[in-house]
Amino acid sequence: MRQLLRVAAMTFVLSFAVTPAHAGLLALDFQGIADPGSSLNGASIDGTDFTVQVDFNPATQVPVEQGAAFYTVMSIDVTLGGVSYTVTNVSDFYMALIDATNPTYPGIYDPTFGISSNASGFGPSYTMATPTFSATDPTPTVVSGYSAADSFGNYATFSTNAGPLVLLYNYYGGVSASIVSVPSRRR
Repeated sequence: MRQLLRVAAMTFVLSFAVTPAHAGLLALDFQGIADPGSSLNGASIDGTDFTVQVDFNPATQVPVEQGAAFYTVMSIDVTLGGVSYTVTNVSDFYMALIDATNPTYPGIYDPTFGISSNASGFGPSYTMATPTFSATDPTPTVVSGYSAADSFGNYATFSTNAGPLVLLYNYYGGVSASIVSVPSRRR
């Protein structure tokens, strides 16, 4: 019996060692093409494909109003033309989700992240989510039906391990976005 308890205890401890550091987190993924004015460490990156992955913790939910909630950003990675850069300070960022039940923006899904200090944001709006998601109970989904009329921001600045990054996208071109489970995406 003691041997069985030791094996169970060792299994329990080892299960923590192999659990991904980001288990339970969700990620907001944006993909698009950098517009004029975008730069990395002062060098133009106009026309470069980008992906922004914002990991957030669904357990940190702060409801704002019906169909809207804020979440704590845990990490941000930006990939430009196949090269990944890590945002070095995420403390000024917040994650916001708006779902179609929000009375201020009815019928709109808006997964976005913002930067408190300079009031910039990055978050196109969409008319569909498959499957639908609740701002206060987010689940993996793909948003579509880009809605330029209700977009919340097309500009973000980051401090990265390669220097300052300014990223813009065209409101009218939009970017694709999805919410995914982080463990399936992390190395």
